[in-house]
Amino acid sequence: MSLLFSFFGRVGRGGWWLGVLVGLLLMVAAAALAYFLIGPPIAGFHADGTPLGLGDQPGPTDKVVVNAGSMAVLGVGYLLGLWVSVATTVKRLHDRGKSGWWYLLMLVLSVIIVGSIWMLVECGILEGQNGPNKYGSDPRVPVAA
Repeated sequence: MSLLFSFFGRVGRGGWWLGVLVGLLLMVAAAALAYFLIGPPIAGFHADGTPLGLGDQPGPTDKVVVNAGSMAVLGVGYLLGLWVSVATTVKRLHDRGKSGWWYLLMLVLSVIIVGSIWMLVECGILEGQNGPNKYGSDPRVPVAA
């Protein structure tokens, strides 16, 4: 569990890709759970109570309803997914010998696509530092029992 939720230590490329996958799966599972068990998070209805069709614009007498239960499930799932993604990215940056604060710079630069490409290369492709660094021991070296 510390692999996915802790911000301390180091994680290799495989662990980072696992964290990305788990974060994404948490978000998709929350969306599916919210939609299929509770209902759509936002729904539109005509004045007579019939649902708006896909692509229909609501008129002045139509209503748009927010499903609070569905939105809550989405919120919790998305926050968990985001937490896992950030935690594994910070630990991956630690493995590269960088502070977790570099993630903030990557997010800012993601607006212009550069940060996304940089994060993919930095976290998903490049090797970590060999041996221990100030963030912990090398995740590729087996721990003696």
